[in-house]
Order: sequence, then structure tokens, then C-alpha cells
Amino acid sequence: MSSQSGGTRSLSILIILAVGGVAIYLAWTLRAYTEPPRALEASAGVVTMLEAAQSGNAESVSAVLKGGGDANARQIKAGPEQGMTALMYAARSGHLGVVKPLIEARASVNAQAADGRTALMYAAMGEEPAIVRVLIEAGANVDARDDQGVTSLMLAAGRGSPDALQTILRQGANLESRNKWGDTALLYAARTGALDKVKALLDAGASVDAANQSGQSALWLAFEPDAVSLDLVAMLIERGARVNQADSVNGVTPLMRAAWRGSAEGVRMLLEKGATKDARDRDNLSAREWAANRGDDAGAEVARLLEGK
Repeated sequence: MSSQSGGTRSLSILIILAVGGVAIYLAWTLRAYTEPPRALEASAGVVTMLEAAQSGNAESVSAVLKGGGDANARQIKAGPEQGMTALMYAARSGHLGVVKPLIEARASVNAQAADGRTALMYAAMGEEPAIVRVLIEAGANVDARDDQGVTSLMLAAGRGSPDALQTILRQGANLESRNKWGDTALLYAARTGALDKVKALLDAGASVDAANQSGQSALWLAFEPDAVSLDLVAMLIERGARVNQADSVNGVTPLMRAAWRGSAEGVRMLLEKGATKDARDRDNLSAREWAANRGDDAGAEVARLLEGK
């Protein structure tokens, strides 16, 4: 009888423990769902160094480093700057006086932020080409890509200085690298109407007729800016750009783009090189109709030119 009673007590204890365990598990689960997530916080030294690097305060950066600070500490807050290092901040802000001591402190020149960008990519977009040179001399990879496939050469072509572009070109950067949309560095430069950058890229061997996934070539994109560079158009034509190379989405030709921009001189240049004025896009519109649809004097002038009047 006592044996049975003992067995009953043991079973009861096991049941109580099991129920208690379930209760504890449920309590912790509910807590996880109801408590707000704790924000990640960087140490005061890291915050100080990142802010000092961004503002160009070399003394503060050196003080943190001398105090044992990590030259490769990263921005941990979520957002567009996540994963950035002090070197990236300094490169982006154009502070050469901060870049040098960070490199001397063994900051990684090829570290990538959460979006894949490197210090060199940030420098390539800036106005301090000396930083580009210093980073490359320290071993920065000129062909590194961010999460969208963009390289330092593309960023220099689109937003950086001609000197930065030339510096990266001299390192043998891949001219035909493409981002996720198929754009090359030449297409970046053409889209902004940067004559000197387009020339530098063509001189280095970039393909003049390379097109992106939408079939847009450098000549096609040369009519993208509001202020069309006729010198750029002339140079691309002189370098052998195909004047009838339509995009692959809507069948729009460079002549149609020129007509839409109301660029009478651009239209003349294209016609002289054999542009087909009777070609039609996928909406069955000709270059003359593109011009007429502007509804202004510039469009009317181009329309008359295309009519041979």
C-alpha cells in the first residue's frame, strides 16, 4: 500500500514539474512577444571615433585609437550607414587627415558596409581624389562590388571627379563590369553628360556601343540630361557609336531621344551620320512625332527639320 502511495506521489511531482516548465516557457515566450526589442548600442569610444571621422576630427580619432580603440569598429545602428567603419566615414567626407592615421592603425581598406560599399567607393564619389590614391596604395580593391553590383569606377564615372576616375583607371579597373541593371562605367558617365569622363573611358578601351539591360547605349543616354552636350554626342559618333541602336524596351532610337529633347543640332548630327528618320518605336511613333509631341517651338523646329522643310 505504501509502495503504491509513493508511486502516486512521484507521479504527482513529475506532473507538477512538467506543468511548471510549460508555464515558465509560456511566460518567457509571451515576454519575448510583448517586450520591445532592445536597441543595439555601440560603446562610447566607438561612437566618438565614428563621429570624429565623419567630422574630420583627427585628434579625437587618434585619442580613441591610442586608448585601445578598434580601427575597424562599425556602425551598428540599422539604416543606410549600417556596417560603416571610421575609414568609410572619413573617405566619404573627404578627410584625408583622418584616412591616413586610420590606415596606419590597420583599418581594413576592403571592409564592406551592410550594403557592400567600401571606403574606396565612398571616396570615388567625393571631391578629394587624393583619398582615392591613398586607399589604392594601401591595397583597396578597385573592382569590389556593392550589393547592386556597382564598382568604384562606376561611382567615379557618375558622381566623382575626373581625377578620381583617372586614378582608378590607372589601376586597371574592369571597364566592362556591369551593375545589376547592366550599366557600365561608360553608361554612368554618358548619363550625366560628362564629356571628359566619357573620353577617358573610351581612351582606356571601353566599348562605345555597350548597352544595359534596357538596350540603352552611351549615345542614347547622352540625350538624357536636360542640357544635352553636343560635344559629347559628336565624340560618341566620331568614336563609332551606332546611330540607329534602339533600346530593347520601347524601340526608341537616339534620333527619337534627340527629337524629344528638342535638340535640332543633335538631330542634324545624327541624320548626317545615317540615322533613319522614318524608324518607328513600339508605339508606332517616329522621331518627327516625338518632336511634335513636345508642343513647343523647339519641338516644332525639330519636326520641320525631320520633314525636310
